[in-house]
Amino acid sequence: MEKRMKKTSETQASKKAELIRAKVARFDKGFRRQYPLLVDYIDGHKPVEACAANYYREKIRSHLQLIEQLNGEVAKLESCTPGPEKSPSAM
Repeated sequence: MEKRMKKTSETQASKKAELIRAKVARFDKGFRRQYPLLVDYIDGHKPVEACAANYYREKIRSHLQLIEQLNGEVAKLESCTPGPEKSPSAM
């Protein structure tokens, strides 16, 4: 029974990670669509400090921080879920 509960929690964690990954993609795509002139700053092609307005610098920083935070949550969830087990004969 414990094994089944562990497998269920692993499945839930992987589903949750997938949902967060989709949320990050939607958020990033929407932000890029709303602020197309800031894409170079988001992608790192231009330094954030080169942006003229403080308002947009803060927007860029908060966007990058949120993306990083959500990706960290995904990594944490994925560390809980092991990948497919490899049998010794497959090696």
